[in-house]
Amino acid sequence: MTSVALLPLADRTKAINSAIATPEEAAKALGYIHLRFNEILGGYNAGWFKTEGYGHSVEAAEQAKEGIFDVRLTNDTELYLRLADVIDNEKAAQDLRDVAALVEIGMKKRDVQAYLYAHRVIHDVDSFVLNSPDDGEEPYGAARSVKGADSKKVAEIAAYIEKN
Repeated sequence: MTSVALLPLADRTKAINSAIATPEEAAKALGYIHLRFNEILGGYNAGWFKTEGYGHSVEAAEQAKEGIFDVRLTNDTELYLRLADVIDNEKAAQDLRDVAALVEIGMKKRDVQAYLYAHRVIHDVDSFVLNSPDDGEEPYGAARSVKGADSKKVAEIAAYIEKN
């Protein structure tokens, strides 16, 4: 089976549009994306990209970091733009357009910070706007669509996107 991420752009866009046609499908897809971001960034948070104190060589740390930027659907900006088009919440749609911009920055610059910001927005939109949070789960406050959004965090992300 071929990964959708490996298809030519026109075919990839067609596949994404076919798979995500309703707000419910968008919410379900975002839940999967959120889980994938948790996996991707778990290594970063665990210190796998550091060479001091973890016994990793510089090469091993760089290889772990590069794993974030490989070809996968979560690195495709078209996915987030499609989600934004389908959901029925304009603030959340803007949040997802921001995620598309962050993923694009992350891929072009090999910038983990862009992915950390993208994850925080995805977390908020998935768990507190489109779906329900797990017990004890708290919002980052990084998405403008989440109730109680932290205006400083939202502005920090907007400034980051603008700068990059």
